[in-house]
Amino acid sequence: NRTAYVGLSARASEPLVQRFGHELGYETVTFRTCGPDGRPIYHTNVVLSVGKHFALVGFSMIPCGRERALLRRRLERTGKCVIELAPSQVGSFAGNCIELQSLAGSLLLMSTRAYESLNEHQRCLLSEHTEVEHVDVPTIELSGGSARCMIAGIHLAPLAHRAGIPAHRWGHAV
Repeated sequence: NRTAYVGLSARASEPLVQRFGHELGYETVTFRTCGPDGRPIYHTNVVLSVGKHFALVGFSMIPCGRERALLRRRLERTGKCVIELAPSQVGSFAGNCIELQSLAGSLLLMSTRAYESLNEHQRCLLSEHTEVEHVDVPTIELSGGSARCMIAGIHLAPLAHRAGIPAHRWGHAV
């Protein structure tokens, strides 16, 4: 949808986000966050994960009601199933996950700690939109990161596709 959702912090300033949106043709949706210590949350992916058909959001970490409502409306307007995360789930890295795409379909990758923090209803909602896999990454989580922090996205067509090789000969990895 060419939309950038950004939690403002020392890592992301409003003028820079607006410049990014203008130069790359993205709509920007910014919001302020507040962690348990009263300071802005350092990275958007702690409180928000946007997939193709769903979004996991820690709305309680967004203190401004207008900003919460704007974020929810924008996500719903783009057809996302919005799944709200409790502060304890945000603290268990449930927002720090990533939807991956392969020839077999989509897969949501998260840590085991994040997965176990989700309730049955949240897991069911996610399973309607993607397969969910989890991995145990306690050492990374001790440092303040989780599964999403360990993945780099590649948003290019597979080399085989660009070279004109038929899709059935690509193999399983994209």
